[in-house]
Amino acid sequence: MSYSLTLVAQADIEEIVTALWLENPETAELVEDRLYAAFDLLAGNPGLGHERADLTDRPVLFWPVRQTSYAAIYRPASPIQVIRVVHWHRDIASLL
Repeated sequence: MSYSLTLVAQADIEEIVTALWLENPETAELVEDRLYAAFDLLAGNPGLGHERADLTDRPVLFWPVRQTSYAAIYRPASPIQVIRVVHWHRDIASLL
């Protein structure tokens, strides 16, 4: 299975990894690996995740990335399209 990343999602990942790298390169690599593992998992199981009607009326699902504070927000199409990667404490509704 495959997936695609929007340009915004790519920028999200770059921003996350860069910020973490400045604090701890090992953590940055670990989080980046977990993000891409989550995308692979979602590509093979496009129904995983949950809707968040409180945040958006868009047809997207939210997936908490394992052992991180980040969520992958994606369209469960074929292939899935990751539209954002955000920290749970951000104002997600305003980002969508």
